[in-house]
Amino acid sequence: MTLRRKLFLVGAFLFCVVVANGLQTDIRAAVPGRLAVSAAGSGGFVTAAAGSSASGPEFRTGPPDDARETDEGVSGVTPLDSPVSVAGPTILGAAGLNHYENRTADNGNQFSIEPPDQAICVGNGFVIEAVNLAIALRDARTNTRIGGVTSLNRFFGQPSAIKRPAPFVFGPFLTDPKCLFDFATRRFFVTVLELDTDPATNAFTGSSHLMIAVSKTSDPRAGFGIFSLDVTNDGSNGISHPDCPCYGDQPLIGLDRNGLYISTNEFSLVADAFNGAQLYGISKWKLAAAANGIGGPIPVATINLGALATPDQGGIWYTVQPVAQPPADDQDESDDDLRGVEYFLSALEFFGVPDNRVALWGLTNTNSLQGNNPNVHISIAVVPTNTFYVSPPRSVQKPSAAVPNPRPIDGGDDRMQQVVRVNNTVYGSLTTAISGNRSGIAYWGIKPRWNGGVLAGRVRVEGMVSVAGNFLQRPSIAMNRDGNGLMAFSLIGPGYFPSAAYVSFNKQAGARGPVIITGAGVAPDIGFSGAGGGRQRWGDYSAAVDDQHNIWAAAEYIPITVFPAPGQLANWGTFIWKLTPPHDQDEE
Repeated sequence: MTLRRKLFLVGAFLFCVVVANGLQTDIRAAVPGRLAVSAAGSGGFVTAAAGSSASGPEFRTGPPDDARETDEGVSGVTPLDSPVSVAGPTILGAAGLNHYENRTADNGNQFSIEPPDQAICVGNGFVIEAVNLAIALRDARTNTRIGGVTSLNRFFGQPSAIKRPAPFVFGPFLTDPKCLFDFATRRFFVTVLELDTDPATNAFTGSSHLMIAVSKTSDPRAGFGIFSLDVTNDGSNGISHPDCPCYGDQPLIGLDRNGLYISTNEFSLVADAFNGAQLYGISKWKLAAAANGIGGPIPVATINLGALATPDQGGIWYTVQPVAQPPADDQDESDDDLRGVEYFLSALEFFGVPDNRVALWGLTNTNSLQGNNPNVHISIAVVPTNTFYVSPPRSVQKPSAAVPNPRPIDGGDDRMQQVVRVNNTVYGSLTTAISGNRSGIAYWGIKPRWNGGVLAGRVRVEGMVSVAGNFLQRPSIAMNRDGNGLMAFSLIGPGYFPSAAYVSFNKQAGARGPVIITGAGVAPDIGFSGAGGGRQRWGDYSAAVDDQHNIWAAAEYIPITVFPAPGQLANWGTFIWKLTPPHDQDEE
């Protein structure tokens, strides 16, 4: 889904220096008995191989149209362009899920979906990859597939997305998968947004949920407990927000030692309205126990972040990214003083002009999630930086003999992407416009400080990554506990077919060395989303994760030159690779 939140200045190129406004907020969220996770049965991987497409006409499906974007983008900085290399220390690189596998899973009872939304998690010798409506299991020793491809509807114990042939029966709409492996509970957590639909018409009925799958053991083949969290927020679930019924767009997940945290962007299903970011905190220990039928109701701490004041009048908080997973449960002494803390980062570019501020969030007293009456606090600190960012332009594609005039690929926006924590520093990145009407990546490492319960942040490292004459999109950072790792992204441009790539990343030095192409694209993107003048969609996010020994990453690329079968509507694929960075003790 695409975030609907911005007012753009069309036809004008503006640059302004944004003076950082200090903002300190302390909000208490006590929600006894008001919102709880409900058990929704069991699910998991289907071991049968994917079947061929069932008969019937091709369908395209998607969420309510929430796009409000233009191509304009300006940057006030000129980054240093990085060289590009196809030689690097990548090991076990392999093709991941692709459009054909997504479409033919569940015996073809699937939809064609763009863009590919990427999830990857690694633990106990297994890799889980989920993209759009498909999920698959891999062996971490060999990076090879275990079994076939499972549809997300089947994985979450739901009816098929569409029952073919006619008369068609439609199942619930699922989108935006994410997953993490928790080293403390030794469990996999997989999440997805679910919208109820009319089985006969496929129209949205108004109800929306966050679905959470929790593995019953550390072996994902042993099955998952399925849980549901009602986020309709029209009063029927005990929470009433303006213009609802609503849905929680692009649920983002994170972990600390106490909880699973899900942040969404709340859009109305009945009006052109955006309520801002929403935060839900759930005990990961209770979820792990409940996956095996142990324990009672699981209360949820919830905060309407969109209702909190921002430094800019008329702005509304969006895409508040939680720390995805601290390597080896990397905590700081202050975590105990704060009775447990989860950090978040978000961008503050509200109005389509360059900004140089980043919001650091701290959710404290997360220990209370283990009780029946969660009582957490949220604090915000606006951190000024030297790096400006603004929404990126579309990416120009390299032509091929078969496609001499490929459509430009949608550049997305400048929402904060995946966030990680290493040595009590929180790292995040996003796609931004840069000079020359190109896109690159801006990144930050921000160290939280607490003084008398007041949160502040200091920039430890920041910078930009770009490739001369080309475009970078959708970054994700992962590092080991020593602070060595990578930043993954897609490389697109006149010089390169859409490819999966990365650059080495260090907690102190930031991005360094050449851009390494790990999954080289072989053709332009020719998916259906850009037909008829629409936006040629690209994956909303990539993914990278530390498994305490290696860094695993996945990003979109184009693996085939032609469609694999008649009637197929897209040629996207994903590439998964493993990098073993050095382990050292280069402390600050």
